[in-house]
Amino acid sequence: MACERIVDAGNGWQVELILPPTDDPSATFQYELTRIEGETSQEMSNIRICLCPGISDSDREDLLDTCSYTVYFEDGSMETCTGPSQACCFIDNNIPNPNENPAACEGLKFDNIPSGEGDNEQESIVLNFTFTISLPIGSVSMGLKAGNTSAVATNLCGPVCDDVIPPRRGIIL
Repeated sequence: MACERIVDAGNGWQVELILPPTDDPSATFQYELTRIEGETSQEMSNIRICLCPGISDSDREDLLDTCSYTVYFEDGSMETCTGPSQACCFIDNNIPNPNENPAACEGLKFDNIPSGEGDNEQESIVLNFTFTISLPIGSVSMGLKAGNTSAVATNLCGPVCDDVIPPRRGIIL
């Protein structure tokens, strides 16, 4: 396996693949993003996981079964959003402007992540999602937008479509 389960995103946040606990294919994935103690970081506003670039938009949309996130704040409170019905997480087949999110890719987007109020800042964020099929583990990129800063966590372990969903080839005229 050429990917890492824990990656420093370089913007004051660390990303860790929690589920699946092994490198076996899985339909369920969970990441935990944690503020790195002592580093300057801004609060996360949206996160994008690059997902299966070689497949069609409709195949990518058909992959997502459920998704949610939970934000944990310094005072011990938390806020959860379950999508895609609440539009907090969904498959986004648009390539974003790098100012919105630095991961210029189609994929699973976690959006409108609530920030804390006053001195009660985000401490960690847990992303959960389940696909309609099991996908193998491989190297993915995750774009992190935090305030006016952004970063891309690369070589992160995550879901890939290699040899599971065949790429679609179009004819260019």
